[in-house]
Amino acid sequence: MVGARDGDVLDAAKYLASMFQGMGDDVSIETHDGAPVVRQRGQRVVRGLEQNERELVFTCWQELWRGALAAQRELKTLRVDVDGDVTWWVPSPGLPA
Repeated sequence: MVGARDGDVLDAAKYLASMFQGMGDDVSIETHDGAPVVRQRGQRVVRGLEQNERELVFTCWQELWRGALAAQRELKTLRVDVDGDVTWWVPSPGLPA
């Protein structure tokens, strides 16, 4: 329904970006060390939550997207890095460790 392609890590990055943009977040796809990375600012899913609730919801949110990528035909892992109000979603090929 969102036009996502079940393919490589670039397709996974496009999928994540599309989903986050659909929620109203500021999102772009950048390249770091030759690999696609999704840069997200302003996570709507945790906006307005207290810190402890924010951490719990964000942890669950990460696992949801890890599961979505792990369920694709080409298995992928997902690393998540947070720097202030920017979240970096880094898909890579392979099985979760």
